[in-house]
Amino acid sequence: MTLRKKKIFLTQLLLLIIGMLMLFFTYLNFDKKSTDGILKNDTKLEIKNNIEDKEGKSTTFYNITYSGIDLSGNRYILKAKEAKNSEVKNELLKLKNVKATFYFKNNKMLNITSNSGFYNNKTLDMIFENEVNGNYD
Repeated sequence: MTLRKKKIFLTQLLLLIIGMLMLFFTYLNFDKKSTDGILKNDTKLEIKNNIEDKEGKSTTFYNITYSGIDLSGNRYILKAKEAKNSEVKNELLKLKNVKATFYFKNNKMLNITSNSGFYNNKTLDMIFENEVNGNYD
């Protein structure tokens, strides 16, 4: 072997050893238990209890927007800060901080705001409750 080939071989061998050591130290758990981690055990327990309490209950969505066309051909946009689907009927949503805008064919608009309401995404029925305000052109 020539001197150049020996240098290349030694360089490759050195890089291989360094790479193997890096892998070894990266994946070696120096006396760390698998329960040790980012979260403390108390925090993990609290999260687990919250998840177990919420299982089987409704799902919450935030900052939702529904838009579409009603049966008369008028467009609407329904926005809410928070929505929860029903446990019994998935198509029924309970809304909080609701803002709805209806665009009629005669170029008029109806704006409705309320603190809460319901929306059925199959029948497109909307119910507004608690401090309902409306503004019609």
